[in-house]
Amino acid sequence: MSGLSNKTKTTLLGVVLASASAAANAGLIINGNSTVTIGASSTLNLNCGDIELNGTSSLIINGGSIKNRGAQTTATNTTFTNNGGSVDSCRPLFSKSFSPSTFTENAVTTLTYLIDNRTGSAASAINFTEDFSNATPANGIEIANPANAVTNCASGSLTAISGSSAVNLSGATLAANSSCTVSVDVTGSTDGIISTISGALTSSLGDSGTATAAVEIIDPAVMAMMPTISKQYSPTRIGLNSASVITYRIVNPNPSTPIQNLTINETLPSNLVLATDVVSGSTDCSVKTGDTATITGTSGAGSFAFSGYTLGAGESCQIRISVTSGTAATYTSPSASLFSDQGETTFSSASSLTVSATAPTFTKVFAPSSVNVGER
Repeated sequence: MSGLSNKTKTTLLGVVLASASAAANAGLIINGNSTVTIGASSTLNLNCGDIELNGTSSLIINGGSIKNRGAQTTATNTTFTNNGGSVDSCRPLFSKSFSPSTFTENAVTTLTYLIDNRTGSAASAINFTEDFSNATPANGIEIANPANAVTNCASGSLTAISGSSAVNLSGATLAANSSCTVSVDVTGSTDGIISTISGALTSSLGDSGTATAAVEIIDPAVMAMMPTISKQYSPTRIGLNSASVITYRIVNPNPSTPIQNLTINETLPSNLVLATDVVSGSTDCSVKTGDTATITGTSGAGSFAFSGYTLGAGESCQIRISVTSGTAATYTSPSASLFSDQGETTFSSASSLTVSATAPTFTKVFAPSSVNVGER
């Protein structure tokens, strides 16, 4: 069982958990007269979500364990019983990612560490170290020159020296229910997928464990044959609740190999939504015989999905979606990814969209305003 959510208020009847992990900041809510039992050698990881017991419900730990629990609320007639089990309070969550996750030999990618303190307590003495010599394969990447190492973790000392293999953060602090990041540019020259693992993140709240992420280094000649994608708004300025069309153009530069299973999951900037439903007619990308392809998005939604399409050798295709907003602002889409059987291609918009509270005006004038007959 997974994804037990404090938002859905799932009612659980006579459940015995073997092993489960809730989504980030989700939790466990037990309603009515339901009973949840965590048996021996079983673990429920709440990822800093809360436990809430309502009605006459019961939570019984029979030798099992609850990890990363947030707050716990128990109504008057509920029962919480711990028979030789353990309850582990939440610690800051620790993760990392590369952007882009694929790059060419000796190019640069940015490695970002996220420290997310979802607990109700401030964390101090936050420390971690990563040594890329512990990656698989070892020494596949190193700190780039320049390193561009930055952090917004308060009071922390960050060390990342160009050409070295180590990143170190020490002495940082983080308020309750807040997050901070550490980022550094890295590079590498050996083709292949490199799996990295940091040392454990420790703080005054305990040991948060390690963070893992993989990055792929590709030969430039191979990268040159990977698909490219561009994204453009038209028009780039509209009034409130008017529409602009985003055109995604996908190109296959490889003259002999088609690209299969093109996939995009695009989330629009906040307050920018689809003006109309996204349907199959929104793209001229092709579908291979026997394959299933989908392109979906509902008017008013902030995202759309595109998957399963094919692009022939040396060909290009487009996706066109209409967007709108009732909030005046300038919208710049964050980077997104195109996935296919050739790997991942990161892209961003070449333009931004301005939604103005003042509707655009259209006028015309003659200059000069009068001429003699036969004159121009």
